[in-house]
Formats: sequence, C-alpha cells, structure tokens
Amino acid sequence: MARKYAEGTKTPEWKSGLEITQMLKKHGCTQVATFDDDRGNTFMFALHGLTYRITLVMPDTDKQEFKAEQGGPWGKRGTFLEAKYQAEVQRLWRSLVLVIKAKLVGVADGIETFEQSFLPYMVTGNGQTVGESIIPQMQEGAALGSIPSRLALPGVS
Repeated sequence: MARKYAEGTKTPEWKSGLEITQMLKKHGCTQVATFDDDRGNTFMFALHGLTYRITLVMPDTDKQEFKAEQGGPWGKRGTFLEAKYQAEVQRLWRSLVLVIKAKLVGVADGIETFEQSFLPYMVTGNGQTVGESIIPQMQEGAALGSIPSRLALPGVS
C-alpha cells in the first residue's frame, strides 16, 4: 500500500498552523484566525471584502486504526492509541499546508484568481460556505439527472 502524504511527519500542529497563517497574510489576507470546534480546527480569513472558512476535520477517535486489542481470559477490549492518533492529526495538518500552498501558488502564477481558488470556502450571507450550500444541490441534481453526467465541451450540445 502506498504511503499517505506526510506520513511520519514530526511537525507539530501549531507549526503547521503558523505556516498557514503566514502564507495567507503574505498573500494579503486579513483577520486571519484559527479556532477549535466540535468538528476540528477552523481557519477564517478575509480578502477583498470576502470572508473564507476552511475546517480541518479531525479523525474519529473511535476508528479501529486508533485502537489496540488487549487480550485476556475474559475477552478483548480496545485501548485508545494516543500516539497513533496524534501522528495522524499532524499528517492531516501537513496536508492542509500543502493544499493551501498549492492554491496560493496557482493564484500567484495567474492560473486562477483568489476568489476562484477559494470559492468553496467563501462564507455566504447565511453563514454557510459556498461548498456547504452548493455541493448538496449539485449532488441532488446529478442523482435526478438534471445535471449532465457526460463531459460537456464548450459550444457542443
């Protein structure tokens, strides 16, 4: 099986968070903030009058990969593996650094605008992100057949 990106990283979460904050500020973002909530760690930032929110969802501690089986005459019970869980959290933070860095490189190179790159994370008037609002609608449309399921080439019907 192929290794996951950043598997085995020793970079602590706070350092990855600081790196993300510095990248965003370098590209002109203001009001950069990070906070923990019941889902994970969230970055919020603003640029050109628009607000963005990216949440890094933390792994579920009940996953089997974070449990060790301990045997005994009365059966087995799972024990939480803190070190393994923490390693996965650090790996996910490094993945988020990579994703944001790639988006900012695309913006800096003129491949897309900041707004195009971060559109799914743009916060709308109802407090949802564009992605949270639009993706379920698009999935429903695809399931109902009202959205084309074939590649749609420009100018070809």
